[in-house]
Amino acid sequence: MQIGAGPDASPPGPRRQPWRPGPLAGRYPAAAAMVVLFLVPYLGLSSALQPLTPIIAGQLHMSAQEISLASGMANASYAAGTCWPSSSPSTCRRGGCC
Repeated sequence: MQIGAGPDASPPGPRRQPWRPGPLAGRYPAAAAMVVLFLVPYLGLSSALQPLTPIIAGQLHMSAQEISLASGMANASYAAGTCWPSSSPSTCRRGGCC
C-alpha cells in the first residue's frame, strides 16, 4: 500500500518547477545594505514625526485623529510596497503572498 495514494491524493499532472531563489539570495552584504539604506531613514523619520504632530496638525488644519489615520495609512502603504513587489503571480499560486 502506498502512502498518499488514496482517494484524497492529488491527481497526476504537470510537475511543479522547483522554487527559484530571489535576486538577493546568498548576498547577505547586499541585503543588509538595502535594509540600512531604506529602512533606517524611514524609522528615523517616522519616530521624529511624533513630537511634531501638533505643529503639523495645526498647519494643515487637521485633528489628531486625522493625523493618526494618515500615519497609519502611510505605514500600511510602506508595508505593502515592501512586500508586494517581492510576490510574483507564481509565488501567490503557491500561497506565498503577503
